[in-house]
Amino acid sequence: MRVMDGQLTDLWRFSRPALAARYFEQLLSGTSGRLALFGPRRTGKTSLIAREIVPLAERAGMIPVYCDCWQDRMDPLGSINFALESAIEAIEVPASTTKRRLQTEVKKLGAAGFSIEFGSEPKGRIPDSPFFKMDWLLGRLIARARRPVFLVIDEVQGIGEHKEGERIAGALRTALTRHEKAVRVLFTGSSETQLTKMFAQARASLYQFAARTAYAPLDADFVAHVAQRFTAATQRQLDEARGLEVLRLLGNQPEALLSVVQVPLARADRTLDDGLESLLAPATTTPWAQYWEQSTLLQQAVLVTVGTGLQLNSEAARSAIGALGGTPSLSISSVQRAVGALRSRGLIERSTLSSKAVYHLTDPVFELWISRNGSSLLRHALHDSSPRRLPEPMPSAAKALPRRRPSR
Repeated sequence: MRVMDGQLTDLWRFSRPALAARYFEQLLSGTSGRLALFGPRRTGKTSLIAREIVPLAERAGMIPVYCDCWQDRMDPLGSINFALESAIEAIEVPASTTKRRLQTEVKKLGAAGFSIEFGSEPKGRIPDSPFFKMDWLLGRLIARARRPVFLVIDEVQGIGEHKEGERIAGALRTALTRHEKAVRVLFTGSSETQLTKMFAQARASLYQFAARTAYAPLDADFVAHVAQRFTAATQRQLDEARGLEVLRLLGNQPEALLSVVQVPLARADRTLDDGLESLLAPATTTPWAQYWEQSTLLQQAVLVTVGTGLQLNSEAARSAIGALGGTPSLSISSVQRAVGALRSRGLIERSTLSSKAVYHLTDPVFELWISRNGSSLLRHALHDSSPRRLPEPMPSAAKALPRRRPSR
């Protein structure tokens, strides 16, 4: 079984117009015109925005601009500028009309429930600095579109994770403040810790810059919808109570639940629990199996230890990691390098903003997958025909730990 069949996801998609309208109203009626929406990954947040909130903005006369700060994790500011440039290029206005519009004086227009001011197009050539370029592009978009801008900045924690995160956040705050009468902004993020760091810490550049609200994940209503579609397709009943338990066990991830449902959908003698076992089986092609196989042996041992709640730089954690990998002890620097690699891939993050090195897995399904498979896979890896113990990783990237596929 291949997880997350696209056709099944689209066919059984569940709309939530009331929730979309509530978030959009919060954005328009809020004093800042900016909303930060936190919700774990894979829970339907981006789909709600793209398919339901963005159309609301378009019907309100706004021009939507979507950017993903994880499009290039090494350059989140470049992702924002690229989205703005693409929006400018997409505006189709006859040249004569454009010229007349750009020659008009600053005007005010009431649209989407707020007052908008349009200025003239920025003078001069586009700045070389990407920090100034963002402000310039936003000004040009507003002047050329003559419509309010609905800006979605997805996975905004990508800014906070960047080495120049505060500098990027400062430039973003300046640009959005300067154009705030013509722009409404929806920040989204999947890291509650990073969003707290960016929007709630007093010294952060985006401190109190946006109202924060928690995303409402799909729950019982979605399971009822899936059960109805299941019955329509098979003339059989789906166990809704168990379906809701499975959905919550999977971190309210709709595509993961639909992958579980595929098993009883295909065979009448199979249940949701059979589908769950298939989803979590190491041999099944899933993102979680791939995350594991793409990790070094040391990183795999760290992933298993993360679930214990230990401080990863503590002696107890290093002993546990070493025991999983067949090595009596590991240095702090070895564990730190493995942790850094896992963080850069978005698989783990700090549980708190404190200095304590306590981490958690960012994906609850991956956490469940590891709890069921991680220790046994490591044992098999250590007792196969060519056992390998955890080496001390070298500082050079060229001498990194070799990737190992565990035997099954």
